[in-house]
Amino acid sequence: MQRKLGAILSYINVIVQNGVYLLYTPFLIHFLGQKQFGIYQLSSQIVSALGMLALGFSGAYVRFYWIEKRKSELHLSRLNGLYLLIFCCSALAAISAGIILMNNPQAIFNTNYSDGEVNAVS
Repeated sequence: MQRKLGAILSYINVIVQNGVYLLYTPFLIHFLGQKQFGIYQLSSQIVSALGMLALGFSGAYVRFYWIEKRKSELHLSRLNGLYLLIFCCSALAAISAGIILMNNPQAIFNTNYSDGEVNAVS
C-alpha cells in the first residue's frame, strides 16, 4: 500500500512540476528576455546537478550509518569523520569552482554573448 501511495505521489509531483514550468516559463521569458533566460536555465541545471550529488551522499550516509551503528560506537565515529571529510572536500571544491567561474565568466559565456551582456549578468 505504501509503495502504491509513494508512486502516486511521485506522479502527482511530476505532473505539478511540469504544469508549473509550462505556465511559468512564458512569463519568465517575457520578463527576462531570451538570453537572460538561457543563463537562468544554465544556472538552474547546475544547481540541480549539485543537488543530486548531495542527495546521493546523504542516502549513502544513512545506509552506512545504520550498518555501522550495529557494530560499535568506534565504527560510527569513524564513519562520521569520513563523511565530514567528504562533505568538507566537496564544499571546498564547490567554493573554488564558484570563485573561478565568478572571476572568469567570459571563459564560459564569451562565445554566445557579448562583453556587455556577460558583464551585466556577472
